[in-house]
Amino acid sequence: MAQADHMPHVTGGEMTPPTGDKLDVIQVLRGFAALMVVGYHGVGYQMSIKEPGITQLISRVGASGVDLFFMISGFIMVYATKNSRGGLREATEFMIKRLARVWPVYAVATAIYIPMMVLMGRHLGHVDIITEPNKIVRSLLMIPTDFANRGPYFGGAVLHVGWTLSYEVLFYVLFAMSMLFGRFRWIALSAIACGLLIATPFVVSKPSLNAYVYYGFDGPIDFLSSPMLWEFFTGVIIGKIYLTRFSIPLLQATLLCLFALTFVAWFLVSDVSSKMGYTGWAGPYALLLFTLVIGSKTMTVKWPKSLIWAGNISFSLYLVHPFIIHPAYQLLWERTIPGAIMDNVFFMLMLAVASLGLAAVSYHYLEAGLSEIVRKRALATFRRYVKVAA
Repeated sequence: MAQADHMPHVTGGEMTPPTGDKLDVIQVLRGFAALMVVGYHGVGYQMSIKEPGITQLISRVGASGVDLFFMISGFIMVYATKNSRGGLREATEFMIKRLARVWPVYAVATAIYIPMMVLMGRHLGHVDIITEPNKIVRSLLMIPTDFANRGPYFGGAVLHVGWTLSYEVLFYVLFAMSMLFGRFRWIALSAIACGLLIATPFVVSKPSLNAYVYYGFDGPIDFLSSPMLWEFFTGVIIGKIYLTRFSIPLLQATLLCLFALTFVAWFLVSDVSSKMGYTGWAGPYALLLFTLVIGSKTMTVKWPKSLIWAGNISFSLYLVHPFIIHPAYQLLWERTIPGAIMDNVFFMLMLAVASLGLAAVSYHYLEAGLSEIVRKRALATFRRYVKVAA
């Protein structure tokens, strides 16, 4: 069987824009990205990925959802803080909201995933999960487990999707740092980007857009200067343009969106590249995000409610689909179900449906439940502290 342990995972911890407005397109893109990654992992163990066809195509391009999600995250951070004046208080509240959004759900998922995988591993005769205590702690803190390992994974995480959350949280920290500079925060964020991604690599080498580059710092600096961060900053730039008066007339916007969709489809199907970052999928997705969000200013599109719903639950879908896919193959392959039944795209679709069902439960009880409780209490505690200190 093809192994799926260290394959890329999508992330979806960004703020959700209001539903029912022009930015429904963001939810559609998030839903699309999440489903791409579910499909990618859903065929990850299948032998048919070695043969030309739909299964191989999904295996080759599904991971590209990572690039799209990182750009969306950058865009939404700008959109969600458009009325912010910056400063220490707003930067702190921003971090509280962000961490409350992603950490409780991720911590619960990790805490459940570990014993599930250990028990399953003992049944199968091999434990297929990171079990070192220090790496479990680092995973729970959303810190890469091995900075000496090559990017963009840097050792991954116990719950494999956690490697992308490490980038999310890093970007939140950088964004919050820029907010400390008030009305100069966009200049500060630009300086941070240039300092980390351009100036820092010059210490040992030269800057690269290759997400898999090894600068040779052999430590956290390799992670801090990862070219993957360019995707978040791309989203920031698109977000800033969106908030201006700039728009594209309806006809031109429609043609540009059709071109972008066609170009992305061609890029993925033609196998020009099968890599993350700007030496791979990032460029076409940047074009797609830009044309769709700017085009939404003048175009009126009735997006499928199913994709909007998938976008709403995309973070839960991102976290819980390994709970379905990994055991399905590990426990069933050549044991209770003939391999031929599972070695096709239809089995992947079954896994996707099951993942969506579990994600809906997670969204209701963890995202809309636990995370919301943590966010409200953390904000209330901080605001009481600020009031007393004042």
